[in-house]
Amino acid sequence: MKSSLFKKYVWLTVILIFATGLSTNIFSQDAKDKDPLAPIENLSFQAAEIRSVIRFLADYGNVNVVVAPKVQGQVTINLKNVTWKQALTIIGSTYNLAIVFEEDGYIRVLPADDYRKEQTEIEQHNSQQLSLAKLEVKIVRLANTAAAEISESVKSLMTDR
Repeated sequence: MKSSLFKKYVWLTVILIFATGLSTNIFSQDAKDKDPLAPIENLSFQAAEIRSVIRFLADYGNVNVVVAPKVQGQVTINLKNVTWKQALTIIGSTYNLAIVFEEDGYIRVLPADDYRKEQTEIEQHNSQQLSLAKLEVKIVRLANTAAAEISESVKSLMTDR
């Protein structure tokens, strides 16, 4: 009797393990078949944490997203037939966030003010680097022309320094 009961438990365990593995494969297959470029028919969130919504869109689009620590708050949206990228852009513009598609293939999400400050600092750094560049001076002897005739052409080659 105990042997029969033991065999039933073993079979039940094997069936459960098989069913669990099968269902996992079925669900993961659905996720693989999903087209990240297809529009989302109905995207609706009511007072949802913004980081969770961004994470959902990143998972849906199968993209890497880095969210700045300052990005916080709640989101209420109701969008129909939009791609994950359109939804992310709409959320960014509505909630004053910069959505930056980096060349390395990931997306940065940060407050728009922080992004503007970052861009200003980069521009200042680049202009400082240009001002530190060594100037090259060339003296050219003119022949068969007057200096006034070529002065406009030469001015375009000169720097502000």
